[in-house]
Amino acid sequence: MTSRERVLAAINHQIPDRVPIDLGGNQTGIHATAYKALLDHLGIADEIRIMDAVQQLAQPCEELLERFHVDTRYIAAGSAAGFDGRIRQNVRRGRLWHDLTDEFGVTWSMPDDQRLYMDISRHPLAGATIADVHDYPFPRGDDPGRFEGLRERALRIRNETPYALVSGISGVIYETCWYMRGLEAWYIDMLTAPEFCEALLDRVLQFWLDWFRAFLDEVGDLVDVIMVGDDLAGQDGPLFRPALYRSLVKPLQQQLCRYIRSRTDAKLWYHTCGNCREYI
Repeated sequence: MTSRERVLAAINHQIPDRVPIDLGGNQTGIHATAYKALLDHLGIADEIRIMDAVQQLAQPCEELLERFHVDTRYIAAGSAAGFDGRIRQNVRRGRLWHDLTDEFGVTWSMPDDQRLYMDISRHPLAGATIADVHDYPFPRGDDPGRFEGLRERALRIRNETPYALVSGISGVIYETCWYMRGLEAWYIDMLTAPEFCEALLDRVLQFWLDWFRAFLDEVGDLVDVIMVGDDLAGQDGPLFRPALYRSLVKPLQQQLCRYIRSRTDAKLWYHTCGNCREYI
């Protein structure tokens, strides 16, 4: 079996020749510190490239992927044209910080002396009203700059390699809302101001519908697996009542997934952290 055949067999509930191996995505990545240690252990020379700044995940080199017989290769869209996503260094209270403000206006920060991952230091919609949500300058999901060169990269993987082609994480509806609002405030909103949640969820959903329309125009006929997801659970169970999930969040996720399925034969891979059995 080729790697692609192996992955497709497994996710179609058929028996592959061995268990497929996945490494290098947003949800199957390796931290830069661990990656450096692994390279040193194996004697592989590679420049550390960060593919996910928030999680501080490294982009594994081809030599390492082949060394571990990894069956997948990833493609990901980029940022909108003109977006400045550089990480900036700032000193606060005598401590050096690395700050990144994403396209939604959320600021992520990491201390230089503990470079593990980034936490949110600014929620742009903290204290906002529904009117503020309607007026907030959302990024364009279908900005052409995101998808420049995407089809060419996908064609190279499909035509020149045996690997299954997987998208990066996308369709992050629920998490994007609390990133913008603040987790505690968002949970309070879910109980006391569901109309606010609906307004913000609708705008985030529209961003992802626009994003997927453009993404699938480019590679819907090439990609094998599309990864969507939101972290809805913790180690012990759901982060909020399943009834709230079904009334507020699930209908939007369902709308997005149905749209994706209408445009491509790729398999949908849904990611959530934690014990999500009660949601199911």
